[in-house]
Amino acid sequence: MNALRKIRTARGLSQPALATMARTSQQQIDRLEKGQRQLTLRWARRLAPILGVETYDLEPKGEFELAEVRGYVGAGEEVAFFEDRAGGQYEQIEAPPGAHDTVALRVRGDSMSPRYLDGEIIFYSRARGLDPANCLYEDCVVRLPDGRMFLKLVEPGSDAGTFTLRSYNTAKPLLVNRKIEWMAPITWRGPRHYSRGDVDR
Repeated sequence: MNALRKIRTARGLSQPALATMARTSQQQIDRLEKGQRQLTLRWARRLAPILGVETYDLEPKGEFELAEVRGYVGAGEEVAFFEDRAGGQYEQIEAPPGAHDTVALRVRGDSMSPRYLDGEIIFYSRARGLDPANCLYEDCVVRLPDGRMFLKLVEPGSDAGTFTLRSYNTAKPLLVNRKIEWMAPITWRGPRHYSRGDVDR
């Protein structure tokens, strides 16, 4: 029995009742609970408030692959990577379910609060990069042609082949009609104390 089913039953909700509240079908809830459909970050954000839990509480518990925390998202949503460490000694954390080629980043500061909180871990998959179909209207790690990388909400631009990048910090201007060299959606987020190993908290 996975986390979604455990939490749903603990709340005394039937699959049809949860489906109605989430504006989906009972069959969809059943697929998510059986693992026939991946419980993505989008689904977790949709279901968690209904169930009164955090998104990461819906993550299945069990055996996980490990991911490395390779950098952080700092002020202005800019992504910075740590310099290569001797022996590749990066912080090791549990990767989300079904993860493949996953990179983990830690949030620094409150520039994206309350969407993302200081110290949280976010994950993106390099294997899902470059496909706009996976990225429109999603929070994504994006790389601009000048090499800078950001965490932004990706929207269509008004010119062909361009995108508008929206910030969660209202003091930051929109990046309008920008070419993007590479982008990948955020696939999961975890709590601040999600990691294994020594880390400053």
